Amino acid sequence: MSKYSQEKVDPFLLFESYVSIPEDLFKERLSILKSIYKVLTDDGSTLSAYEMLSKELPKYFDCRLEEVGDLCNNMIKLCSSIGEFAQAISFGNRAIEIYKELGLEDSWQHVYNNISGVFFKMGEFEKALEYVERALDFSIKNGDEVRTAFQLNNKAIILENIYKDGSGIPFLEESILLKQKNNLTRELSRSYLNLADIYSYTGCIDQTLPLLEKARLIAEDLGDSWAVTDSYRYEGDYWLKMGDCDKALKAFEKAIDFHKKNNSKREIVGILEGMSKTCELLGEKDRAIELLREIIDLNSALFKEEKARSIAQLEYALSAKQKLIELERLSEQNRKLSEANRTIMEKNIELRRVHEELKRLNDDLRIQAESDPLTGFLNQQNMHLIIEKEIERARETGSPLTMIMFDFDDFKRINDTYGHLKG
Repeated sequence: MSKYSQEKVDPFLLFESYVSIPEDLFKERLSILKSIYKVLTDDGSTLSAYEMLSKELPKYFDCRLEEVGDLCNNMIKLCSSIGEFAQAISFGNRAIEIYKELGLEDSWQHVYNNISGVFFKMGEFEKALEYVERALDFSIKNGDEVRTAFQLNNKAIILENIYKDGSGIPFLEESILLKQKNNLTRELSRSYLNLADIYSYTGCIDQTLPLLEKARLIAEDLGDSWAVTDSYRYEGDYWLKMGDCDKALKAFEKAIDFHKKNNSKREIVGILEGMSKTCELLGEKDRAIELLREIIDLNSALFKEEKARSIAQLEYALSAKQKLIELERLSEQNRKLSEANRTIMEKNIELRRVHEELKRLNDDLRIQAESDPLTGFLNQQNMHLIIEKEIERARETGSPLTMIMFDFDDFKRINDTYGHLKG
């Protein structure tokens, strides 16, 4: 069930709405594109989301809108999740470019964090460190202690992946202090687990167990079963290093019970490996072999599930691609029809204008035909028509009819002296 709505939303219905909106209404189209992204990713259709957005989003790169930057930022994780790392970095750089042009400095650090995550996933830890430090600089400069705490935690983990020598410990400890100060209790549990893990493999064994107990107490208080289970798994590793196989096995069994209830195969495999090693040290060879067989079976099931998931994703993506082609064809037809309608409207407006102009000219011609151009009075032809009409009316009614006619002597002299207009 999608988290986007109580009912599952059909992304293609959203896309139909998307293509029906005029192309120059950028914000409206981007809003629907964001909804399509959310629906598809919430439903796990990451490949389809990638196909759709990687095709549509570049159309808006020149718009320089915050919404474009946000979608580019979302594309970083989306591309990374399907292994398109180069595109993930490309979308990240585009997001930074847009945010910089808009002066949205606060948004840069989110992008830097996400790009850091891409390089971390690629195993490019030096580059991951470079970007997390950029994000960290922003947080410290802006006095944002919450983000600083998260970024210090990330920096510590990246450093440990590079050096594996405990160099991340000071940053984790600083992160923990900031999380305590800002009441980020839920996050404290994870930080304690990370720190315990580093202490464990760097030889600070005596500090490991107290941190695991702290992490578990917080997780239990918050009802965070996953963090509780992780604390037992780390505890199993701890007792195994300490050589107390019985305690190690008990801790591993507590952890595996939770994951078996939740059918978390990948997590179960990791714990079974620790249990198998423990049983081997205890001399329980048969159980160790049995656990190894269980690991093989689970890995096989995981492979099949992943293969089935990949096939389903591909089939859905192909179906989505075909649907998009059909919708785009429909959109193109609608666009051409819209253009034709616009042309017809323009022609109609032009025809109305021409009609009005013709009417005006006809009115002018009628006036010219009926009037004397010099005086503006009715001309001789029209005067005759009116006189004939009045004579006829007088005959019918028996009413008297009078006509007065003036003749000005020497009027020609006035016209010749002052002009016809004055005359």
